[in-house]
Amino acid sequence: MLHLTDEQIAALHDPERGQQTEVEYRLSLARRYLKKYGLLENPKPKTWKLTAKGSTVIRVNPYAVILHYREKIWQESMQRDNEVLPNLTDIDETISW
Repeated sequence: MLHLTDEQIAALHDPERGQQTEVEYRLSLARRYLKKYGLLENPKPKTWKLTAKGSTVIRVNPYAVILHYREKIWQESMQRDNEVLPNLTDIDETISW
C-alpha cells in the first residue's frame, strides 16, 4: 500500500530516546489525532476500532483533523489550568504595596 522499503520501515524515529520506528511514531500520531476527531476509539490498550462516525466517513480532510486536534488540546489545557489555578474572585485578601 505505501511501498516502503525495509530501510524505511526499520528507521528509528529518535534513536537517542528509544527504539520506536518512524512508521510506529507516525501511526501513533495518526491514531491520536483521529481519536480526538471522533473517528477512532481505544476501548482497551493496543486495541483501536472505528467509531460509528468513523465507519461512515469516506474521506477525511487532514487539515480539519489537525485544526480540531489542536483546538481540543488547547481546550483541555485551559480546563486543566482553571482547575489548578485559584479563582481570584474568591480571594478575600488584598495586596498592598
